[in-house]
Amino acid sequence: MEERDSHYKLGGLVEMDDSYFGPSKPGKRGRGAVGKSKVVVAVENKGDRAGYVKMSLVNRVSGE
Repeated sequence: MEERDSHYKLGGLVEMDDSYFGPSKPGKRGRGAVGKSKVVVAVENKGDRAGYVKMSLVNRVSGE
């Protein structure tokens, strides 16, 4: 599946956002929460529906 997905390229209007995935734990939420993985998500905007989606684990989330 990974090899097949590497052939797809996002095009047109692409929207991006970051998120944190991991188990629910008491304490800090969102940025800086312990045990969470940082993920960047990009999706094609096809008007009334979403197009192809790509997600990547990242070490750091910043404006860069």
